[in-house]
Amino acid sequence: MESKKVYEFKEVNISLVEGLPDELAHFSKRVSVMYSSFSTVKTYRRALRDISLYHGCLADGLEVDEILDYLHHLKEKGLSWAKIKLDVAGLKHYYRNVLNDESRASSIPYPKEEKSLPKILSIKELVQLFDGASNPKHRLIMRLIYGSGLRRSELIYLRIEDVETDDGMNIRQLQQILGHTSIQTTMIYLHVNLNEEKGKKNELKNRKAKWFQCKRGSFVWSL
Repeated sequence: MESKKVYEFKEVNISLVEGLPDELAHFSKRVSVMYSSFSTVKTYRRALRDISLYHGCLADGLEVDEILDYLHHLKEKGLSWAKIKLDVAGLKHYYRNVLNDESRASSIPYPKEEKSLPKILSIKELVQLFDGASNPKHRLIMRLIYGSGLRRSELIYLRIEDVETDDGMNIRQLQQILGHTSIQTTMIYLHVNLNEEKGKKNELKNRKAKWFQCKRGSFVWSL
């Protein structure tokens, strides 16, 4: 019996499996049509890449038992259930939406969720974490993500008008109430200056943490 070819899960090895580069390109296009998130396309593509490298062949000819062998391999490597869940989602999408094989897609089980208590950082640890970012913009990004629970994609598209003022009123609402045609006028009226943090590095170190409220209702540290 011919031994199975197993390649490392690296991008450089995709050319070792005949037809894999073209299959990955085709799959990525199909996923991008249904999902706008780049991370989803990347994650699903990686799942198809890795199972193909593990078996040394394209995934379209794999039996259900061979798919389960790959998932078992991931578990034996100590990967988290969350990572395996993403692989399962990618493979289900491949078999269901690319190969139109509902039978194989339905036969791939999701891993059982492993519940664990969240790790809570102390105030001292948080200060050390945030002070590690010397750039004020980077420090604000870290505090926003930690304090509000924003996803990376949500943070990227966050705008100044999404942040509430001290009295809980949205800047866009204030613009309507004040009758300003431009949001910039309202920002000037409220003395909001996006560049005011420049040149305040020494002041920032001595300032105590101040809290402001985000649209989600969470409280986060401002600079």
